[in-house]
Amino acid sequence: MIKPSVYVTAQRLSREMIKELQGYATGIFFGDLFCQKRMFENEWFDVAELMSFSKDLGFKTIFQTPAYNTTRTMEETVSLIRKLSESSILDVVSLHDVGVMEELHEFPNVELWWDKFSFNRDIVPNSSLIEFLKSHGISNVELTRPFQADEIINQGCGTLLYIYGPDVASFGRICYTEYFLEEPCERKILCKNNKPFIASIDKVPLQYVADGYMLLDKSAPIHQISKINSDLLNKLDGFTVYIRDSSEISAFDALLKSLFGSK
Repeated sequence: MIKPSVYVTAQRLSREMIKELQGYATGIFFGDLFCQKRMFENEWFDVAELMSFSKDLGFKTIFQTPAYNTTRTMEETVSLIRKLSESSILDVVSLHDVGVMEELHEFPNVELWWDKFSFNRDIVPNSSLIEFLKSHGISNVELTRPFQADEIINQGCGTLLYIYGPDVASFGRICYTEYFLEEPCERKILCKNNKPFIASIDKVPLQYVADGYMLLDKSAPIHQISKINSDLLNKLDGFTVYIRDSSEISAFDALLKSLFGSK
């Protein structure tokens, strides 16, 4: 088993990428927050096949729920989770929405993780929130800031730390690329072909580029935690990583080795 536990999201997921993650990742996330065409060649239709392939290779499989789930999309999300669970190829559902959490009570054999995207909505982890999440079956909470970990650990909840990858600066229901180019994106290809620069709401030139719905810094990655005190390091249940392509595998592996030593 890989130590420490490392759970990886790849911007583009394929059999080749999954094979390349062998020896580096404990588990793999399936599902893009906003655009499944970006992660999979055939959108959601590829999930079951790639998840089954990953299970056969010994990976833990995590389904990433979309950023927004409305009454129109909720049934589609839950139905897919149901099929994956019935096929015994799904280990974890990663979520950030109380409504989705309430809908998943019918899957007792699927682990539930509360992901970092909830905290991008300015929800600060606190004892009342963690107790609420635990009472609804949440076993792990993902964070982007190490100083918040003790609040979760002290409540007896598993803690994951997002250690490497692009920083998610903002969310929006309208694709940023569509918005800035003033062009519809029904084919979901604008984020591949155009990267308009934008500034923050107070006009500070942050040098972000629009990548689908996620605002990512020009430099990759901008979120990289290089120092964690040894006491906290031993209490964490694992780390999460986001890579744009396979060339970043060696980068996050080197980061982890610098934290834990080269053993």
